[in-house]
Amino acid sequence: MSNRNNKTPVVASPQVSISHQQSKKAAKAMNKVKVSENEETSKLKKLEKILVAVDGSEKSTEALDFALNLNKMICAEIEILTVNQNTVYPWIGPVAGIPSTGNPSYMKDFYKKQKQYSEKILDDAYKRAETFDPEFKVSKKVVDGTPARGILKEADNGFDLIVMGSRGHGFIDELILGSVSKRVVDDSRVPVLVVK
Repeated sequence: MSNRNNKTPVVASPQVSISHQQSKKAAKAMNKVKVSENEETSKLKKLEKILVAVDGSEKSTEALDFALNLNKMICAEIEILTVNQNTVYPWIGPVAGIPSTGNPSYMKDFYKKQKQYSEKILDDAYKRAETFDPEFKVSKKVVDGTPARGILKEADNGFDLIVMGSRGHGFIDELILGSVSKRVVDDSRVPVLVVK
């Protein structure tokens, strides 16, 4: 009976289970390492450049709004990026008046319309940012390629954070390539904030 009363109490949660003795040891170890507040904050990396990926979807607009609200506190530079998808999924054509993707004039027209669409998305997002706060340092950029690769490549140009929506317009891309946000999170060298 006396054995039961001498058990070490346990703190348990679904993810953590530590005994009272272990928590005492951890507290002692933490007390040995004294760090002043100035040293601690100097180790934190300041967010100076934020990359916001937009595709015209509702989620990407929410991501832009989140980044703009975040920027009220940190005053970083924001670059709004959209990727002009130059990927064409082939189909057998012509079908019911739709020309084949193998037709050079169709492809030229397709790329032109795609670029115009990308630029409109970017201009709308840029105007939204300017309206939010004209004092913010905001730039815009269109890159060609697939969305995940375009975002990742641009992020390597000195950005501290990527902000993007969890779902975009790329349904066919998601079916074939997987979620763009998942690929960016998995492959990014910088932190990624995904707005759900």
